[in-house]
Amino acid sequence: MCGIAGIISRKQINNTTDILNKMISVQKHRGPDSNGKKILLHNNWEIGLGHTRLSIIDLSTNASQPMTDTRTLNTICYNGEVYNYSRLRSEIQEESEWKSNSDTEVILKGYNQWGIECLQKIRGMFAFSIWDNQRKTLILARDQFGIKPLYFYYKENQFIYSSEIRSLLSSELIPRRLSEQGLESYLEFGSVISPNTIIEDIYSLMPGEYLEIKLGDSLDIRKESFRDNKTSKEKEIILKTYSETSKDLFNILRDSVSSHLMSDVPLGVFLSGGIDSSTIVALMHETSKKPINTFSVVFEQKKYTENIFAKQIARKYRTNHSEILLSENEILKMTPEALDSMDQPTMDGVNTYVISKAVKKAGITVALSGLGADELFAGYSSFSRISKLKYLKYIPKISKKLLYKLAHLLFENSSNKMKAFEFLESNPNIYSLYKISRQLLNSNDRQGLLPSIKQSGTSYIIEGYANENDFDQVNLMSELEMHGYMTNTLLRDTDFMSMSNSLEVRVPFVDKEVYNFASQIPGKWKIKDRRLKSILIDSMSNLIPDEIKNRKKMGFTLPFDQWLRTSLRRNVDEVLIGAKEKQEKLGLSPEKISEIWRSYLSSSSDSFWSRPWALFVLIHWCDKNGVEYNC
Repeated sequence: MCGIAGIISRKQINNTTDILNKMISVQKHRGPDSNGKKILLHNNWEIGLGHTRLSIIDLSTNASQPMTDTRTLNTICYNGEVYNYSRLRSEIQEESEWKSNSDTEVILKGYNQWGIECLQKIRGMFAFSIWDNQRKTLILARDQFGIKPLYFYYKENQFIYSSEIRSLLSSELIPRRLSEQGLESYLEFGSVISPNTIIEDIYSLMPGEYLEIKLGDSLDIRKESFRDNKTSKEKEIILKTYSETSKDLFNILRDSVSSHLMSDVPLGVFLSGGIDSSTIVALMHETSKKPINTFSVVFEQKKYTENIFAKQIARKYRTNHSEILLSENEILKMTPEALDSMDQPTMDGVNTYVISKAVKKAGITVALSGLGADELFAGYSSFSRISKLKYLKYIPKISKKLLYKLAHLLFENSSNKMKAFEFLESNPNIYSLYKISRQLLNSNDRQGLLPSIKQSGTSYIIEGYANENDFDQVNLMSELEMHGYMTNTLLRDTDFMSMSNSLEVRVPFVDKEVYNFASQIPGKWKIKDRRLKSILIDSMSNLIPDEIKNRKKMGFTLPFDQWLRTSLRRNVDEVLIGAKEKQEKLGLSPEKISEIWRSYLSSSSDSFWSRPWALFVLIHWCDKNGVEYNC
């Protein structure tokens, strides 16, 4: 796991070496073990390739990057893990000798043999650049789920890319202007929706996409997708009975977990005691004879602690279990560090920073996470609401509007109830159900916050779905969760919060083989007998205790509602009440921000805390990174 950076520019316009050094230095946390750079020349162009390395596979210097193939002179800078690299290596017919045992070299030689089609063969997480020396073309590619990030900026025959936005900003070639579209989507969902970022003119390469930048008289840039259309699958499965399908699912999950265990450094598991992390531990026990290292963060407040269930799994599988007890003071001391680790503002992610820091401190370099199971196997409450959609069409439109207005009067201090009535007032379908369930601030609040911006709205309609009635409703919601919330919030937050601690996090549920199989399982089997994630739970048979199977879902959360009213109140007050000039520089209305903050403080409901917190994070991040709004 690493960080990559690069620049293409006209000769003598910029000091390419200095710029590359800055971009590498800013993301040293992504690769503290070593770094490297290479400057290539072609006609009037300079091509700078940079890399920081966190050594995971083949710890020798033979695997250092940028790595150049001696036969083709193609050069790669790579961030990620290829879990099927041993099989791919055996398929590559390469005349020259291998100089390392790394997956990096497998991608490089795989590109030599198969060209861009090598992307279809990779099973893993990746973001990389390859300089094709013969074609004088730079290739940028990102894995199909967007597990690893890749951002770029292009203007006036200058192209810059990096694993982090702050790395791009350090080049001092990019204006630090707030993106209007990025800001709108952040206020709507609590994270910026790709391909936009929070910075104007910096874009995210989308999951499953690649760029070809060909060097001629000017830069010729072409973007393509290597991911199959979302409505088709790489391999069609033969539908069997529920029981047989659950057994097949078990085998596919076991294979994925087994492939994710490759490592030449210490490896562990985030064990919360929920279904997802317990499944990972159980499958590790099935596939590996090595001792399993499990880690749980334990809080003083019992309301937020799942250690009873985590201990139960640890005992069952005799893991080397570590409970990391963190006091409120310790976590609050980490909060400024977590804020400084955000590559983009997000309303979430502090919890991931806390556990990543603790696990890294325990000597672990690679950790497995259960992220992705809720999206693939219907683990959120929104999935259980799908069955009610068909009844809403019978409610007269005028009744819906009256109910919505009444809700404003009765439930203005309950965001969940207000969301329910807002959904009722909308055109009730799978898209509005998803969008409203993930909404941070409604359209009225967003308009109040951004009075000078005409709201464009954010579409969550995934390309390839013309009519929702043509698709399995549960699986359609799963697609929306996978390519929306998971990509733009969970995976992004996990990457920069873990990598800020030089910890690699792997996600066996977010795997191309698992996805291909799970997306073809009938949705009704994922919510069988009104049980969320039913087929996942049943696939594990007796490997997970009934107490864990039947327990109420509990996310890994921190007591922010309590802290915002006590320990953090003074800090948040200073930003949301006292920093009006900073708010105005972002195009935000200080009056509306004050209203949202005071409304939260006067409410007894804890469902509102994410709204003022998201505003605090946004203003803090922009101030720290010198970002302003510019019409």
